[in-house]
Amino acid sequence: MTPHAGVSRVLSAFWAARWAVLLLVGLALYGRFSDPFGLFIVSSALVLALLALSVDLQWGYAGILNLGPAASLGLGAYTYALVQRKVTAGSPTWLAFGLAILLGVALAVIVAFPAFKARTLPVYYALITLAVALILQRWTAVSYDLTGGSNGITGIRLPDFSLPGLDLKVTTTEQFFPLAAGAAIAVYLGLLWLTRSRFGRVMAAIRDDEEKAATLGYDVSAVKLAVAAVAGGIGALAGALYAPLAGTAHPSLFGIAFSIQAFVWVAVGGQGTLIGPLLAAIALKLLENRLRDVSADGYVMALAALFMLAVIFLPRGIAGLFSDIAREAKSRLARPAPSVLSTGRERPSEGLHG
Repeated sequence: MTPHAGVSRVLSAFWAARWAVLLLVGLALYGRFSDPFGLFIVSSALVLALLALSVDLQWGYAGILNLGPAASLGLGAYTYALVQRKVTAGSPTWLAFGLAILLGVALAVIVAFPAFKARTLPVYYALITLAVALILQRWTAVSYDLTGGSNGITGIRLPDFSLPGLDLKVTTTEQFFPLAAGAAIAVYLGLLWLTRSRFGRVMAAIRDDEEKAATLGYDVSAVKLAVAAVAGGIGALAGALYAPLAGTAHPSLFGIAFSIQAFVWVAVGGQGTLIGPLLAAIALKLLENRLRDVSADGYVMALAALFMLAVIFLPRGIAGLFSDIAREAKSRLARPAPSVLSTGRERPSEGLHG
């Protein structure tokens, strides 16, 4: 590879990750000047935005409709909480996060494998995922000995990533904020790379025409299973981060409310954009904080209105709108100025010498 090609590839990678850089700068400035409660609100938005990214990966890039993404969120939260409660030797944080992600992947594979192998209709798979989430919600609500029942598990400790000779214990919301921001940006960059790779192009082909992709020789079920597994792991990571931030794991984490919220963020931010749901999560979470001070139902009504407006007038979301505006501006700048010949007028030089 020539030096010129290497520089070009670096610049291309930097341009692709430009939104992550801008988001990192914005979050750093916000963390510098915000109060602890503001940091808590944005931290929770960043954590739950991971669930929205998992929905966007499935729905926006692979055309997989999973109506119960909160199943992985709740599973991750309860796994983290139970490991922190049951394991007392050393620091169980690494085990809690690792096991949460592993179980999130396992749950996604267990649900998706038979459905994709049997070529289940998309609507039936969507209903199956919703049923799994509701079953888990009901099970955790009645399993008092293990999950605390309808009260859930409380008093969950913040993460402690300390290693021998290295103190990495998180004790305050201010310290949790960089963890949430780092996790969100890292997952975003990982999914950005995945969606722009050859695997991502296969995902898009399956989303656009599954039968044609299968005819071309692609293993559609294997690709969709891999997407579901990645999304399940990300959703479980979101739950494992949310439990210590909120200090509790409760059955409502499996509920439809969290799943709908993730879908709204994806629809408003921009399906198939990744950055759109991430920014929408932050903006709408801040809006929720403002509106709940005025009316308990104000945020719910505003969220419903935004979702309807986005579906009707912005089918590609806010990120898609900005992308269309930028593309139009770029095409206008690249468009050559109208020549004299195109207007049908004779050039002065041609009139003098012609």
